[in-house]
Parts: sequence; C-alpha cells; structure tokens
Amino acid sequence: MTSDAPVLRDDKAPPPFSKIRFAPVRVDFSQAEAREHRRAGWSAEVHYLDFDAAAEVRDQLAPLAVQVRKLLASPPVFKEPRAGEVQGVVTIAPGFEVLRVAAAVHRLRLELAKVLASTGPGPVVRERLAAVVRDRAHERRPQIDDESLRSGAWADVLVAHVEPLSADLAAVVAGGKPGRVSALDGGISDAFLSDVTQIGFDQAVQELERRIVFLRGEKAKWHRNQREAVKAAEARERQRGAEALRKLGLS
Repeated sequence: MTSDAPVLRDDKAPPPFSKIRFAPVRVDFSQAEAREHRRAGWSAEVHYLDFDAAAEVRDQLAPLAVQVRKLLASPPVFKEPRAGEVQGVVTIAPGFEVLRVAAAVHRLRLELAKVLASTGPGPVVRERLAAVVRDRAHERRPQIDDESLRSGAWADVLVAHVEPLSADLAAVVAGGKPGRVSALDGGISDAFLSDVTQIGFDQAVQELERRIVFLRGEKAKWHRNQREAVKAAEARERQRGAEALRKLGLS
C-alpha cells in the first residue's frame, strides 16, 4: 500500500551515514612530535615532515648523558650485578643500559641504511651510501667505556655513529609529499622499534631513563643513611664523653 501523505521526519535524528563528514586524520608531524607519537605506539600514523638521524639521537641522549655524569660524579659507585653475564659490559652503573642503547643505535644505523637504499638514490647519494656500508664501523657496535660514561662523551660517540646517513636521509624526507604515510615514513619508524631479536632505540632510551630514576633514588637513600650514621656516631661520642666525665665525678 502506498500513500501520498508527507513523510514525518525527526529533526533530531542523525543524518544518513553516507552524509556524515569525518575530519581528516592528522599524519604530518615534526620530528619531535613524531618521537612522542612513536613512544605512544602510533608509529603507523606518522608522516615525517623532517628527519635528522643525528639530531634524533642527540636530542634523546644528550640530556641522559648529563644525568649519568651527575650520577657518577660522587659516591657511591654502584656495581652492576649483571655485568659479568654480558661480554664487554662495563661495571659502572648504569653501564648495562647504556650499552643496550649503543646496541640499539647500531641497529638504527643498519636499518636506516636499508631505508635510504630503498628510496632509489641517485648516483652521488648511492656512492656515499656505498662508502658508509663499506666502512668497517658499519658492522661494529660503538664502544662505550667507563671514562666516556663519567664524562658524558658516550652520547657523542653514538651521535657520530649515525651521522654519515643523516644529511642524505634528511634530504629525501624533506622531499616527501605531506598528508600521507609513505613506505619511507614506515621504514624510519620501524627502525626505531624493537623486533623479536633486538631492542629498539626508543625502548632502550626509556629503559635507561627508568634506570637513572632508580639509581638517583638509591643514591639519595645512601646519602640519607650516611647522614644518619654520622649523627649516630656523634651521639655515641657525646655519650662516651659524658660517661667518662661521670666516672671521674666531673659531670
């Protein structure tokens, strides 16, 4: 049965789904914004407006190098119970976590080299990349020793490890089209993340951050105990002196 009667419409009813307009999802991020996006687990949604590998390593590690230097500048020096279990690990805390960061930076260099190679670089960039790959340093993990931990120079060592790839990769990223996540963007993000065999750079940095916080707390506790021990020793000395005077009838 049909009717010519007008169809009654509820003014408050939502519009048909086909007419709903969705705001576009933002994918364009500066390097600093992209870092926070990766750390939040949204790396697949990142298009890099700019990217400098050396600056990324420096920005994340330079503040931590200062904190580690301050941590090791005064006693106590904490020994790592795990140090003997890993070949080459220095025994000054937080050396274990710093070496994990060094391993992650080495992995970052290897992965970013693959990313740059996948962009089909021109002959000049291709030759520079080939020179980087031929360099023995490309296969070697950067070495971190006790002295570089104390001085903070370890961060500079790790920045220098990715420096050879920075300028060419930055130029490729700058030429990318905004508004969409490309294979280049995905490759860069993936280079920072952990896989089934190795910890990623972002996670290694976060582990070092947590370790520094823990050790700062331990040092503060140690200093409190030292102050309390000094006060207790002074109280015992006063009591001893008073007792000596009492025995001689001088108090």
